[in-house]
Amino acid sequence: MPWCGPWGRSSVPTPLERFAQTLRDTCEDDIVADTPLLFPMYTVPLEDVLKMRAVRPHEELKAHGVLVMYDVGLGNAAFVSHQWIGGRHPDPHCEQLQVLQDALRRLRSEVQMVHPSFVTEFTQPACKGLPTKKLFLTPLFLWYDYFSCPQHSQHSLELAIRSIPEYIARCTFFFALCPVIADHTSSRLFTQYTWAERGWCRMEKACRELSVDHTWILIQSSKDVNLVNDPATTLGGPVGEGQFTDSEDRARLAPVLLSALKRKLLVRLKDHDLAGYRGLLNLQLVHMRGFPRFQELELISNFSSPAGSGLEASFDAVQPFFHQNGFVSITEVDSVGWSPLHYAAIRGDAALIQALLDLRADPNAKTRRANPVTGFRRSDTALNMCLFHKHNDAVRTLLAGRARVDDYFRGYPACAAAIADNAEGVRLLCEAGGNPSQPFLGVVYPFTLACMFGATAAIDELAARDAAHLQDCLSYAMIFRGGTPEMAFRLISMRADVNYRSHFPLLSPLGVVFALKSLEYRCGRVTPLTRVAYRANGRTPLMNAIMGAHYDGAAALLLLGAQVDLRDSGGASVMDIAREQSVPDFVQRGFQRELEGCRSVVQLHMLDSLEELVEEAF
Repeated sequence: MPWCGPWGRSSVPTPLERFAQTLRDTCEDDIVADTPLLFPMYTVPLEDVLKMRAVRPHEELKAHGVLVMYDVGLGNAAFVSHQWIGGRHPDPHCEQLQVLQDALRRLRSEVQMVHPSFVTEFTQPACKGLPTKKLFLTPLFLWYDYFSCPQHSQHSLELAIRSIPEYIARCTFFFALCPVIADHTSSRLFTQYTWAERGWCRMEKACRELSVDHTWILIQSSKDVNLVNDPATTLGGPVGEGQFTDSEDRARLAPVLLSALKRKLLVRLKDHDLAGYRGLLNLQLVHMRGFPRFQELELISNFSSPAGSGLEASFDAVQPFFHQNGFVSITEVDSVGWSPLHYAAIRGDAALIQALLDLRADPNAKTRRANPVTGFRRSDTALNMCLFHKHNDAVRTLLAGRARVDDYFRGYPACAAAIADNAEGVRLLCEAGGNPSQPFLGVVYPFTLACMFGATAAIDELAARDAAHLQDCLSYAMIFRGGTPEMAFRLISMRADVNYRSHFPLLSPLGVVFALKSLEYRCGRVTPLTRVAYRANGRTPLMNAIMGAHYDGAAALLLLGAQVDLRDSGGASVMDIAREQSVPDFVQRGFQRELEGCRSVVQLHMLDSLEELVEEAF
């Protein structure tokens, strides 16, 4: 390999570039071709799903001729990811099935667009929705594990499980079915957050995000149906760190996920998307976190340093990394303006980062553009990336290398740690002289961001450092990703106001955003974000919990004394807002101060003495 040191780039193609060209020239079709299935892809036509009154097993549906062996020529397929409510049956009382049926009927007859979720549109303003006509333009077939996988043959079930990545790859759509369901038989509460904690559900979502179309649809009720498009702020985490009923499943899934990663890497190279390839290649350690030992993917043949090259130790340390990533210069930036240090940061290799710093890599260099595969955007730094992915050894290395703890965004590294629930990262920043109270863009505090993303460990760390900012925190939590009973009790016990009424000054950054989105709403563009922005002033945490479909969080707020007679700036009460959504019965009764249902739901979530928690909160 031609090596030109840290100061220049050879005109000779790198081994990575040569390999990518070989893929395009010789085996393009082999990469994108469907991998043979180990077990047939059985599906159920949409019309048959809509007629169902019970969730019946694969064998029974097959005997009655309901199952269809899917082929792309038949139409489109949708993969349905969900939690099992019963120990031996996924949906004993058809509660999930009813939500799925009602949502599909409504999408087919009443809705023209599946809009991006509130979080997706807020973080990715350019993200487009999915026209519902695409869902039903051709016949639709649904893959659902209890329908599609044998339940009485362990060998066939194992083959079907190993085929799940290919099933997902062949599906045009992916539904995450996550309604709020209280199951008193098992004493468990099922929500979008419990779905995101399940290892199997994380595996299915990861396979979707590694497929050609990485977007997916979150179904929380018949009316709460949104498109999700952002891997950085999506639900869940690494598959290996998810919850498994059978601990052996964790080891079984490692090679399955690794195979999906390899296929996606090859597709990126075939498309000559070297930036996307580098992002995914270096994120594989994050994707595979929590699994037993595995063989890291290295697609370029092993690099061996020329004997007697005389290169210093730092060069020797970075050469294999440069070889796999197609870099030849420390100061080089790729097509999205990312340097080798940025890719080393998402990898989290502290020794590699130290070697790059020894070769005078700039620890404060910012990305020039977004790299969508990684979720990071323009002006991110290596320190932000390490904090977000909890690579805290690498954080220490960067801080020792004089990475700035407070950049011109004023406090953004602390915000990255807060979003990721990286309490140790917050501590490291503070010990290095960072200020945990500096707001992002002068508006949103790290503490507020921790509340927004349900980052309880970061909340505790920031509070211990006297960096708790309670104004707006409960409202933000309920509309973003912190709308849980646990968060409600935690913030109320810290003296957040359960009836705080939001106010966004017109000339503040959020005030400007909300004013523009309100105008879009008035002009007829109704999305989750424009709906929240419209008449946002005066809105309470309870109103936001309903708008965010955090119905278990709403139940907690009602128990904690949330008022239902307050009105927003347009005169709407929480009950007016609820009429536009499919609000569960326990919340509807809670509006009338019949709180037994709310009490039951919150008790299932908290698994503690509810009376003691209420007393502590006040």
